[in-house]
Amino acid sequence: MKLLSLNAEIREVVGKGPVKRLRKTGVVPGVVYGGGEEPVNLVFNGQDLKLFLHKSGEHGIVQLKVGEKAPIMTVLSEIQHHPVSDAILHIDFTQIPKDKPVEIKVPIEFVGTAPGVADGGMFMPRLHELDIITLPSNVPDVISVDISHLDFDHVLHVKDIVFPEGVEVVHEPMQTVATVIRPRGLEVTASAEEIETPEEA
Repeated sequence: MKLLSLNAEIREVVGKGPVKRLRKTGVVPGVVYGGGEEPVNLVFNGQDLKLFLHKSGEHGIVQLKVGEKAPIMTVLSEIQHHPVSDAILHIDFTQIPKDKPVEIKVPIEFVGTAPGVADGGMFMPRLHELDIITLPSNVPDVISVDISHLDFDHVLHVKDIVFPEGVEVVHEPMQTVATVIRPRGLEVTASAEEIETPEEA
């Protein structure tokens, strides 16, 4: 997985009032947890953060660059949005070690064309991301899932996915990932075609 970088600054102020005033200046407060140390209060440029999340999504390993200090390797753990405007109110990161496996969410990329879809069925994904455990250096950008064998009413389970070497999946093996369903109208048409008319009889 490509390592993503994001600039941040140490946040000196804490508390509801001071943080609220900070937001009015166009910045977003945040915290980095973990690493065997006390949480680190940070602040991010609101526009830069918005652009970063638009490009990268909410997955992957993020290298936080805080001033002249050594970059902090983290994963995004939580984003709080305003209930009306959807503006980012607060963002949390969790520090991770470079040499130990981490649990992280990775998006699913469905590849191929399901025969059931080609025949008029509807592809129904049940999961859009997977929880995996692997070394930070081994985290894939996506988990590719082949659906070229899915026909009507077939179900793709977690156990059917081929994962990259060194990647362990957290989900139950029989958890549904995707399926192809037959539209009701297609069932009616098929049934009508199978009924013999008096002349055919």
